[in-house]
Amino acid sequence: MITMREEAMLIDRVFAQHGVDCRVQPPPGSYETATMRLYGLQRGRGVPVSKVSGLVEELDEALTQARRTPVRCRVDRLPLRLETPRPDPRPLKLEGALARLKPSDHTQGRLLALAGEGHAYRRREALLLDFTSPNTPHALIAGATGSGKTNLLVGLTLSLATLHSPQELALALLDPKGVDLVGLAALPHLALPIITDPAEALLALQAVVTELERRKQQLGAGQNLGRKEDLPRLVLVIDELAELADVGGKEVEACVKRILQVGRGLGIHVIGATQKPLAAVIGSLVKANFPVRLVGKVASTDDARVAAGVSGTGAERLPGRGAFLLLQGGDMRRIQAYLAPADLSAHALDLRRRWQGVDTTWRLPRPSQAPAPRAVIRTPTANGVAPQWLRRAVERYLAEHGKLPSQRAVQRTYQ
Repeated sequence: MITMREEAMLIDRVFAQHGVDCRVQPPPGSYETATMRLYGLQRGRGVPVSKVSGLVEELDEALTQARRTPVRCRVDRLPLRLETPRPDPRPLKLEGALARLKPSDHTQGRLLALAGEGHAYRRREALLLDFTSPNTPHALIAGATGSGKTNLLVGLTLSLATLHSPQELALALLDPKGVDLVGLAALPHLALPIITDPAEALLALQAVVTELERRKQQLGAGQNLGRKEDLPRLVLVIDELAELADVGGKEVEACVKRILQVGRGLGIHVIGATQKPLAAVIGSLVKANFPVRLVGKVASTDDARVAAGVSGTGAERLPGRGAFLLLQGGDMRRIQAYLAPADLSAHALDLRRRWQGVDTTWRLPRPSQAPAPRAVIRTPTANGVAPQWLRRAVERYLAEHGKLPSQRAVQRTYQ
């Protein structure tokens, strides 16, 4: 295996061959973490950063030949350094990180979730998001298949349930594919059963909106939502947000937007995840509504721009496997998501035992008890499609194609 010293010499050689006055810094300016190698770069006077980042493909080629395996580099600008995947990465396990988290670690009134592990000049540190902060009311996770999106989503959810009792926190989990979050069904924090039916997702969202309006009335009456004896904070976790918005149409989008825009001041927060950050689907939904973005490896620079809300992040060059960029308040940090345990059910049961005896009586109305939605699909021959027919169409499409259909695909069934 090629050493960091050998790679540093190779990187210096690439810069020299292309006439760019830039050198790799010796340790401690360059160092290795559990999952990546970070080479600090020292530019000559007057050398623009664009000259350095413009050689990233040449560096890819040189390191690929040296390692004899495909390598994609990424230039980080603050501080200026070259990031490459470690040849022998060591996964960061979520179990160990959760074992170090205790309810006493958070202060009164804060809502903390573990985002992953970061590095500040060789120092490892666990990164916690505080959803009670005005800068962190909601978070969006975006990443293609293999990015580690599911691990990050599970890590945030389990850490919330670890740090906060069911009296302080209620969770509503929407998992339209019925795969990534169903192992958390035993969590005592659930405000309603995990939603796996795409046709019921709108009903669940409407139930959250109803709760939002109720809290708004309570706040107007002078009640303090932050006191322990009052309603807990509600975190709505939505997997495959883009697909759900595409299938559910404008009604789903309207509900999510309402929750995002008004919920932040009423103790209701959203963690959304998508593997398809397409501008046509979620562009208007996420714009200005998700101050925190966690962006993993995506397919293109366009996807990276939509997911991050800004251009030039280099998210399309991330190696995947839990590598994410945390964008918050104008700052960008590289973080590593933890590897979720294989048996989520066991961890959910452990948390149920931990919080045994704690009052968990607060619940959202079940989807079947929520107000009936208006039709979410309109065709040339009818005003709309009843929810039961929509459910059948979605189930049939899932069976045939293995993925959620778009609104247009379901619409064609009735034309």
